[in-house]
Amino acid sequence: MKPLVVCDDNRYESWSRLLLNAGAESIFVKLASGAIRIDPSNVELGGKSIKEEEISERVSCALVHQGDKSSWENLNVSADHVFWFNKPGKPDAPNGDLPILRETDPFNIGERCAREILEYSAGERAKIPSCCRPKKTTKHLNSLSLLCQGALMAHALDEGVPFGENAEIALEKMGWKDLDADMKESLSPDTEATSSSDWWRQPWGAGDDIDVLEDEAQTEWVEQEAANGEEENWQKVRDLIQCLADEITPSSEQISEAYLSLHDRL
Repeated sequence: MKPLVVCDDNRYESWSRLLLNAGAESIFVKLASGAIRIDPSNVELGGKSIKEEEISERVSCALVHQGDKSSWENLNVSADHVFWFNKPGKPDAPNGDLPILRETDPFNIGERCAREILEYSAGERAKIPSCCRPKKTTKHLNSLSLLCQGALMAHALDEGVPFGENAEIALEKMGWKDLDADMKESLSPDTEATSSSDWWRQPWGAGDDIDVLEDEAQTEWVEQEAANGEEENWQKVRDLIQCLADEITPSSEQISEAYLSLHDRL
């Protein structure tokens, strides 16, 4: 498959790398100044200049930046599927076309999205790509992330609690080190409270339905964009959930690993 990207800024490079990694054979790119073709052999060189006439008259999919609409309209090319994108992730897509409902500056598109675009355009996928649908709520993952932060703050103030390298990294990502001592004291629960399974379960709405809760949290996880180490990172979150299910107090290392996975995912 040879998708077309119509974009006159460096986002065409991000799209090209993503699509090639997802399995595209090569990428046609329409710039204001001309056209290029990018394939795995020349991607590091920025592609090869070509004449516009060398772009296939019909492509399976075109990804069009809304600000470059006129370039697309003036190009003698048609596409089976057209996907529109803009900076905030709220493009106006003409009837029959699909919007990319994700930010592209910064470029917030994962390889999973690119793979789904290619599969959908090739007729190998019936459901529209996930990046063309609004992101679903992540209330369970967000709640668990907040509980992790509370527990880590409690552990940070308790000198008797073993603390590992991941916990230090987690605290830095939380902004803990930037707080003064009084603020830390006022924000932090005590370790006795955070060692209780009720402290973890009740605010999160777990009750006795921990299996249902795990399923809902995993659904939220999958709905987010794919990331490196996806399966491994979900397992770290799942391990924490299983501690809650078994009413076992998680260690600071388990909490830290789960929080870092959630931080990267959300």
